[in-house]
Amino acid sequence: MVTVSETREISPMELCLVLTQRIEEGIYSPGAWLPAERALAEEFAVDRSLVRRALAHLEERGLISRRRGSRPWVTGSRSAAQAPEATALAAPSRTVVAVLPMHPIYPASQAILHGINATLRVKNAACSLQVIDTYGPTHEMVAVHEAEALETLIEQAPSAVFLWQVGGQETVPRLRRLQSRIKALVLVDRQPLGLSSDFVGSDNQGGIDEAIGYLESLGHRKIAFLTTNEDSSAVAQRLEAYRDALTSRRLPSRSSWIFFAPKDDFSKVQPAYDQFTATADRPTAVVAMNDPLANSFISDLEARGVRVPQDMSVIGFDDIDRYAARQPVLTTMRQQFENIGKRAAELALLRMAHTGDTALPCHHILLPTPLIKRATCQEPA
Repeated sequence: MVTVSETREISPMELCLVLTQRIEEGIYSPGAWLPAERALAEEFAVDRSLVRRALAHLEERGLISRRRGSRPWVTGSRSAAQAPEATALAAPSRTVVAVLPMHPIYPASQAILHGINATLRVKNAACSLQVIDTYGPTHEMVAVHEAEALETLIEQAPSAVFLWQVGGQETVPRLRRLQSRIKALVLVDRQPLGLSSDFVGSDNQGGIDEAIGYLESLGHRKIAFLTTNEDSSAVAQRLEAYRDALTSRRLPSRSSWIFFAPKDDFSKVQPAYDQFTATADRPTAVVAMNDPLANSFISDLEARGVRVPQDMSVIGFDDIDRYAARQPVLTTMRQQFENIGKRAAELALLRMAHTGDTALPCHHILLPTPLIKRATCQEPA
């Protein structure tokens, strides 16, 4: 499995994806020269031979042209040289399917879907995008809808499937069967153990660590964590990152400073404040596993007359408030939902276009979660 991070050498395919994105965003415009191989090698801290392999992939896709003795230039052509993507999508199936829980008040899935569709449109992919909504009022109901969708897709065998996986380890056998029948399976946000597939998500460890570091820089040393009892990789990674961040910074840790809200109802956080303040050793700040938990907790604090951030600082994880009509106030770590969708679509198109004898390695892409400073954090009283 290939993982994109800032601490290791990327693969030729990953460098190809980065350069492709720059071309699409106009950073390298049609007719312009690409940076020299040496400059790209220095920028990405890789060997020039790796840069050449990435450029070869770009040339195969018709995005650049190369001549001996000169630098490559951007062609901007979507015609014959880029046909592998369209060919892969045209036969035998033109359909790609996104299986996502479309929560009515949590817009992450909608943003991911928008990113998938945007990339397919930009690349003029000859395919139709279908959506299967697995949302249900309970976690168990979402898992049931997901299982039903997977059974249907195993029979239909579309070209590619994008999946926000909720069913946990129980759906892994179905996923393996589906994977054997389609060109591309890309998981988003979470990934079960024991399944090797393309994946795009957020850097949960890095985001939580930065949140703890920010609170520490403000002077907070007693920091609680608000999470859920859902069994998913994203939830587990953020809890582990919270514990690791306290340990690495030699900050105090208490079991009573971790509250598990019900996975089916983020609004039921009223017992959290009572648990956090049951002893004299009270936290001065709280990190929430996601924004709905953070906002519900703040509402409970306000009902109790506890001021945010004067009496207690709160930081979330998502930045879903940026989609709301009202002015955002929550300090949070921003998940790049739309870019998750865009990168997932790029991976799917890349895998569908691959016709070589050797299989492509699975790509594991983690996008950074930048800190968004707003009004719910300040120095402790």
